[in-house]
Amino acid sequence: MVQTKAGGYKFLAIKDQDCLLGSSGQITIEDREALQEVQEDYALRVALTSEAPMTSLLKFSEQLQLPRNSGYIISHSGARIHNCRTGRELASRPLKASLLTHICELVDNDYTLALIGEKGLYATKTHQPRLLQLAKLWSMPILDLVDTDGKIKLPTEPIFRVIILSRQDRLTRLYECLAAEQDLTATLIKEPHCELSVVASGVSLQGALDFILDRLDLHHQNMIAVGTTLEDVTMVQRAGLGVAMANAPEPLKSCADYITTSCDEAGLAHMITKQIKLRYDGVPFYPEDANAIMPNTLMGALGIRCTEIARGYVTGTMPVDNRTRQPMGILHGGA
Repeated sequence: MVQTKAGGYKFLAIKDQDCLLGSSGQITIEDREALQEVQEDYALRVALTSEAPMTSLLKFSEQLQLPRNSGYIISHSGARIHNCRTGRELASRPLKASLLTHICELVDNDYTLALIGEKGLYATKTHQPRLLQLAKLWSMPILDLVDTDGKIKLPTEPIFRVIILSRQDRLTRLYECLAAEQDLTATLIKEPHCELSVVASGVSLQGALDFILDRLDLHHQNMIAVGTTLEDVTMVQRAGLGVAMANAPEPLKSCADYITTSCDEAGLAHMITKQIKLRYDGVPFYPEDANAIMPNTLMGALGIRCTEIARGYVTGTMPVDNRTRQPMGILHGGA
């Protein structure tokens, strides 16, 4: 009965800390309680997705009760997938050392190169403002990538993502060069910061979500996706319910099915109340109740089945077979 209560939505993907953390840097009480309720009372699986390292995201796992409710964390733009209930890693796709060496050979002093692992953010320019911002957000140290001889020395730990910073024209030229490589995926991000992001070939946020949905035998129509940046457009467009935060850029808002309030206004709790809880509050029947009274009726004879009952509407399915077809084989208008 619990899954029926949630209708067709069974999976909730939340993009990045920007959807969770307000100006105080904390998850609001309303958002935390709503996310716990939607998992426990409405049986939705929750996945927190981000470009951030896994180590910076695990702190949210207990706060959101993800281990207890079989949630997931997707980090490094899809390079790592973590099952919070078992504590096991479902996927891990670091960049090969040969690719990192090749990237290092392509950049010069006009660029800032940063390699992102789990223990640190390794950079050629440790005081670059964008990297200082990320290090603070992720609670991660910035370590010097250049040794005393002025040469780049690769870290010993696995590197899952590379960020390259420079002027847009330089990044565009470098992007065109890297886009031809078969063993990596390069993405040029122009807003709000101009940067080039590099991950292993085939790694993407959408690919990671597809992997989890497939394991759960779910479809994109079963997913609610909440985004806040331009990189979230594909995720929001493909979801059964695409949601943009109020602080999201206009292009994302224009393709979303619903625009919720900002983080400071408990936007996730607002969305959960409007799109999940209020749809079913006060509904006295479940689809099973309607289906139980259909035998020996016209609806039963036509094979009609009720799939959802919510406030103001009922949805169902009807097969197109010998009961509902015209002699020439097409659906009868009366049916």
